[in-house]
Amino acid sequence: MSSLEEQVFGHEKLFTAWKKLISSQQLEGTFLFVGVPGIGKIKAAYAMVQMALCEKSLNLACGECGPCLRVQNRQHESLLHIHSNGSMIKVESAHEILQFCQLQSLSKKRFVLIEEAEKMNLQTANILLKTLEEPPLGTIFILTSSSSTSVISTIKSRSKVFKFNPVSSQEMLKQNLGPDWAVFASQGRFDRLLTLTDPQNQILIKNALQVLTQILVSPNLLTDDFWRESLKSREDLKAYLQLWLSLIRDALYLQLNEQNSLVHADLKSEIVRIATFDAHKLDWVFTQLLELQKHLNFNKDAVLSIESLYIQSR
Repeated sequence: MSSLEEQVFGHEKLFTAWKKLISSQQLEGTFLFVGVPGIGKIKAAYAMVQMALCEKSLNLACGECGPCLRVQNRQHESLLHIHSNGSMIKVESAHEILQFCQLQSLSKKRFVLIEEAEKMNLQTANILLKTLEEPPLGTIFILTSSSSTSVISTIKSRSKVFKFNPVSSQEMLKQNLGPDWAVFASQGRFDRLLTLTDPQNQILIKNALQVLTQILVSPNLLTDDFWRESLKSREDLKAYLQLWLSLIRDALYLQLNEQNSLVHADLKSEIVRIATFDAHKLDWVFTQLLELQKHLNFNKDAVLSIESLYIQSR
């Protein structure tokens, strides 16, 4: 069995800092792991918890002892992982944390991992504030967030910040995580890499490209039913809008001969057709799609919105 650290790439400096804290017996208090989504913050947190709870090593995880295996399986009794419930972390989660902290610990350390800490509402944060400032002896809090500015300032001020940067393309290529074009397009995000290489997503991207091309070039869009079937729901339109924006972005980069910046480099030959359009028109369509994306939650009809865009673009 291998340790979880061996499955995490690109954050070596943070692991070195964590190991020093364990070795010097200064691993205490509250930590805030900050970085864009999809770059491995949660996986790194589990790897660091595994190091601290390992029975066989001081600041490395053997990956074989009982605690190491329980952390790896996310079943360790000294680790509480709090997720947001929809759009926020509610008061019930705060009470669950306080109850966990009152239990007798059977390990040398105990951890509370709060994912997407920016989703704590003010009431939840206030309930936890004193505990975060002075955790019970042996209890360490790890909070993750996409941005430190999104976390309530009173919590941020009580935390040691670990900044996670996107993993370099060179590191991802070295690990053979995917084709070159997908690695470069992922911009250091593992979640984006998985999406780009997912077969089902590839079908969605090609359909989105087909509909976008229709919007731009077809003289018969208003009588064609293919794209209407593709946009039957608001969720479908959300997915298509995000893809259309990235495809138009790629077309604009092709016009500038910046081929290394393409998100969908595997579809270059098809995107070339979009790139033949005037840059001003592509900019205008891009802006309209952004506006549609902003107002999508106001019950706008997807089909009518696209029909309007098509008519205005003629």
